[in-house]
Amino acid sequence: MHERASLKYASHVVRMPITHRDLAFRIQQMARTDQHARMLCVPGEHLKNFVVYAIDQIHHTHILEIIGQYGYPTCAMIGRRALRAFWLLVQHQDLARDLQEQCLERCDFEPKERALLTDRVLVAKGMPQQYGTQFHRTKRGLVLRPIVDRRHVDARRKAVGLTPM
Repeated sequence: MHERASLKYASHVVRMPITHRDLAFRIQQMARTDQHARMLCVPGEHLKNFVVYAIDQIHHTHILEIIGQYGYPTCAMIGRRALRAFWLLVQHQDLARDLQEQCLERCDFEPKERALLTDRVLVAKGMPQQYGTQFHRTKRGLVLRPIVDRRHVDARRKAVGLTPM
């Protein structure tokens, strides 16, 4: 059975066929490559880590080609699974903040994915994050990046499907 995109309207679900199956497959392949490379990364092993950066650059070129040819991917276009894979690829485009912001505006990512990408963009701009999803490594371990209005972060997290801090 083919994956189908769905939009919720009131109390029923409208199912739509995916319009670009080949594109969905291509994006999912790219995401598998992304994750495989990241699983091989080891602190201090610069060659393996360099491969991740090289893959990110190659994916950057492919993402721009995809957007140029098809427009910004949506669930109706490629399905939820492939759109999640596209989000993952965009999330790793740390050298292309404009691209990340454009995808936040134009792609219909799930709320949880949108929250993770929003925090990533905000932190890169030197601003406090909204959902508490971004950390940085120190010698003592992971440290949470600053959060705006920390008292209400769990309410914001709950609203997008993230677990409390």
